[in-house]
Amino acid sequence: MADSISKLRMAIDPFKVLDSVSELLPANIRQKEIVSVSYDPEADVLYAQFDLSSDAVDNEPIDELGYILLALNSKEEIVGITIMNAKRFIKE
Repeated sequence: MADSISKLRMAIDPFKVLDSVSELLPANIRQKEIVSVSYDPEADVLYAQFDLSSDAVDNEPIDELGYILLALNSKEEIVGITIMNAKRFIKE
């Protein structure tokens, strides 16, 4: 069992992606605790949630190309971040 678990790996390291875009994020977002991360390898989209109790109802792009979106709840509080084309943000 231990051998099979040691061979498991994610398609990408989500924390490397988040680290590489951190300078684009507002300072108050960098202090938030991530409670959930999901990645869709087919779409190459990474989503990190900061608040599980609130659903996102809107997105606000924070980069020129619109690849990085802040997920906002109905009170316009940031509850997550969506990164499209996530692999492009991995620094080798």
